Amino acid sequence: MKIGSFSTSNMGLRDKLKDGGLDAFFFVGGAPAGAIAELASTGNIELVPLVGPEIDALRAKQEFFTPDVIAANTYQNLPEVKTISVWRASACRCRWRRRPGCRS
Repeated sequence: MKIGSFSTSNMGLRDKLKDGGLDAFFFVGGAPAGAIAELASTGNIELVPLVGPEIDALRAKQEFFTPDVIAANTYQNLPEVKTISVWRASACRCRWRRRPGCRS
């Protein structure tokens, strides 16, 4: 699989959710995400909060999860939703000297 080739549309998840062939799926990505915005525009989805004792237990074991909130109307007509997020970092090899942050 090439980087960037994964999406809810090319796996059929978006269409399956629309036509009733799928009840739910997990999505990891920054809000607002185009695929979720498209689904929200149908008026036929809800975002499920990720809160409660099970999430607290998960966070105790996996400290990279952090509480987060998707603000109301980030997606059309959807209320605020409490969720969890993951920290993300990017790394690259420095190829040029004298660039900020490079030690070589």
